[in-house]
Amino acid sequence: MYRALTIHENAGPFNIASGAILGIGAGLLWTAQGSLMLAYPTENNKGKFIAIFWSIFNLGGVVGAAVSLGQNYDSSVSAVRTFWGSVV
Repeated sequence: MYRALTIHENAGPFNIASGAILGIGAGLLWTAQGSLMLAYPTENNKGKFIAIFWSIFNLGGVVGAAVSLGQNYDSSVSAVRTFWGSVV
């Protein structure tokens, strides 16, 4: 939001509207994903399927952090660059 407001000062309503649309869409997708994830396995396999899904889902954050660490490992300002790369 900060980036959009620095580029165009009247972008506030656009940011609010796009955030609301994104939130509604994400809620619908997460609900559909959860119901689909529970619809396929049998009753005794549901826990295993959920655990596999969350393991794969959270690997995305681990891989992303590892890439950022690898890019900034030898840099003298790695903490600052890694922080701003994830914020901006």
